[in-house]
Formats: sequence, C-alpha cells, structure tokens
Amino acid sequence: MTLTLPPVERSLIIPPQALYGTNRIYRITDGRLEALEIQRIGDTSVNGKAGILITASDLQEGDKILATQLPNAISGLRVEAAE
Repeated sequence: MTLTLPPVERSLIIPPQALYGTNRIYRITDGRLEALEIQRIGDTSVNGKAGILITASDLQEGDKILATQLPNAISGLRVEAAE
C-alpha cells in the first residue's frame, strides 16, 4: 500500500546512514562536525531508495549533513566534505 500525506514544513529526507542513535545527525560547519537533535517523522523511499523523514529546528537550507557512519563521530571532529 502506498500512502501519500501532505508535506510537513521544514522537513527533509536523509539516508539511513546519516542517523546516529534515534535522534541525532551531524552538520558540517567550518570543517567540523556539530551534533543536532532531530525529530524522526517516519520512513519513506524515493526512487526505490530508503530514507528517513526528519525535522530539526536548527537546520537551515544549504547546511551540509554527514551522510556516512563514522564509528567515533563527535561534535568538533575535523572532517572534509566530499563534493
């Protein structure tokens, strides 16, 4: 069954590997990780790829999000974003 619901304001779909624990993602700011708490709205798929629908009050349009699982990810860890 496919269910279509109205859009949720200020929400986005992230890949499952971008989620840490149940409510945390990392934003890349000035080459360093910054932990952000998120609210998980649900699971979805786009073009057959699994995704997680989230909302986070601190996220802004254009923010870069870590989309790879790092075993020891913490705020302040220096990273280099691959474009």
